[in-house]
Amino acid sequence: MFADAFRWWYNLLPLTLEQVHATINYYLHNKEKVTAYLVNWLENTNRRWEEQNRNPSPAIQRLRSIVAERQVAPV
Repeated sequence: MFADAFRWWYNLLPLTLEQVHATINYYLHNKEKVTAYLVNWLENTNRRWEEQNRNPSPAIQRLRSIVAERQVAPV
């Protein structure tokens, strides 16, 4: 079972050893740029997540009400 899951994951991202080395090399030579990019990405993701939670779409509001109803009176 684990081997099948690993094979699926391995085929999902078929990177060559050269690509892995290039990625590590880029990171080692550009730590500040990579860190700044990741910090910016994380801050933007968190900001958008909070905005979505403050202003949920009608579909999310409906799903939340269904969940609340089921918690009060289980089906």
